[in-house]
Order: sequence, then C-alpha cells, then structure tokens
Amino acid sequence: MLPVATIIPTRNRRDLLCETLQSLLEQSALPSEIIVIDASDEPILEKAFESLHVQASSLGVSLKWPTATQRGAAPQRNQGHALTTLPFIHFMDDDVLLEKDCLKELWKAMDSNAGAGGVSAMIVNEKYQPPGPFSRWLFSWLNGGELPTYAGRCLGCGVTTLPSDDPSLPEAVPVDWLVTGCVLYRRQALPDPPFPALFNGASLAEDLALSLTVGRKWKLFNARQARLQHRAPGGDHKRNLAALSEMEVLNRHHIMTRILERNQWSDHFQFWFVNLLMLPSMLIQPGGWRRFPSYLLGRLRAAAKLAG
Repeated sequence: MLPVATIIPTRNRRDLLCETLQSLLEQSALPSEIIVIDASDEPILEKAFESLHVQASSLGVSLKWPTATQRGAAPQRNQGHALTTLPFIHFMDDDVLLEKDCLKELWKAMDSNAGAGGVSAMIVNEKYQPPGPFSRWLFSWLNGGELPTYAGRCLGCGVTTLPSDDPSLPEAVPVDWLVTGCVLYRRQALPDPPFPALFNGASLAEDLALSLTVGRKWKLFNARQARLQHRAPGGDHKRNLAALSEMEVLNRHHIMTRILERNQWSDHFQFWFVNLLMLPSMLIQPGGWRRFPSYLLGRLRAAAKLAG
C-alpha cells in the first residue's frame, strides 16, 4: 500500500467514473486513500458504487465520497487535498483508464529521482507529435532559439507541448510541466491550497499553473511506463464556448504574468499573437464556422477585461 491519496473531482459522469475507479482498484500498487469529490446534480453514491466501496474495503483502501463545496475541477481538487494528510497526492480525472502498473510506475519514478516534486503519466492516445515547418518556427521564436525536440516543454508566454513516448528515452523524462489527468505530487512540494481561486469551473490550464509553481523548486518528470487512456468526452462545464474561450485567455495571462513573471512588451506581443493565431485554426475544424462567433466573443471579453 502506497502512502498516496488519490483525489478525483467528478460531476455527472457516473459510468465513466465507475470504470475509472475500477481501473484504479485493479492497480498492482494501490493508494491508501481514494477521495472522490462529487459535484453531481444528483447523488450517485448509493447504488452505483456500493460494490466499489466493498471492493476498496476488502483491499484495505479508504474510499471517501464527500459532496463538493464548490463546483470546478480546481476547487474540488483543493477540497480533496484538504481532507488528507498523506505525504503524496495523486490527482486524477474521472474519465481515464489506467493500465495495471500505472500508479506503481509513477511511484517508481518519484522514488528513484532525487528532488522529484511531481511525476505525470503517459497518455497513450494523446502524445507529442513532431511539429511541422510552421510550428517549428513558432516554437523556436517563442523559445528564443531552436531545440532538438520540443516535447514536454513550456515555451515563451506559456505554450505547451505533450511529452514524447519515444522508446529511446529513459523511463523518467525531465519535463517543464505536468498534465493533471494523472499526476503524482509530493505533498511537501505543493502550495496550500494547490490551486489559486482564479481557477474555477472548467479550470482551464490549472495543471500548467500548478506544475510551473512546483517546478520552481522541484524537478518534474514524465514516467513513460505509467500509462493510461484519456477518453475526454467533454461535459456540462465545456458547453459554453464563449465562457471557455474567455477563461482560457484570462488563465493563461495569469500564468504568463504571475507565475512565469513575463511582463515585457515582447511577452505580451507573443501572447496575443498566439491567441489571435488560434482564431483561423478554429475555422478549419469540423463545425468551426458555427463555433467561431462564440470563440471570438470570449477572446474579446477577455481582452476587454485585461485592458480595463
């Protein structure tokens, strides 16, 4: 049994959550606690998860199920963090399926790398793809110079890339940032609370904010052998595209100016260049023309707030 508390925020995803918890309880190395912070419109504990409680108890795992005091991925994670005293915190989404050794490999990477503050898992269906000519130019400009690879990097004003699953890489690869979908943190490395109040609702980019904060003093790694699948079906919190578009700009501006401490005019130029660049890319996506007005409205609202 690992000295780990797994914290899972959820809302209205009963079937997905049930499968996620089942994959967690079938791990070759188990957490001591599982804390599900439930913001569902109707309680889902009574019938759907009775067997999971029995299974967890038989394995010696404490399964707690408090109701969320505030809806939102980051606030719910903060609530779970406050409910445990264990020295390692495992944040997980409610729509992932872990391979059997995922948590064991996360722990191995944490335990075997001195100074590790956080370790993320490899999402097998969301991996780094080498950039094309334009993206390579963009990444080089944001970075202030070209790199052999941009995998797992945070560039310039906060543009991020996923980690690489190249088999020639070591099992634990140093990275700039960690995806919160399945990540193990050393409690000592975390701020308290882990996520600022700015991050609420869908809490876009909260994983970037947290890992960059931890990365100031601790090392960050991606554990390639800690593997999972992310099913990413979306949800109620992602239906208001204008609000999401506005949130993305405001949250990333906070990360650039407050966490990365990039406040030069060139940083702001890069920031708005990248955000304006996303507008035409929206148009070429399936159904992009229908979503474009809401997406643009959110960008304009954010610009007005930042200008005021």
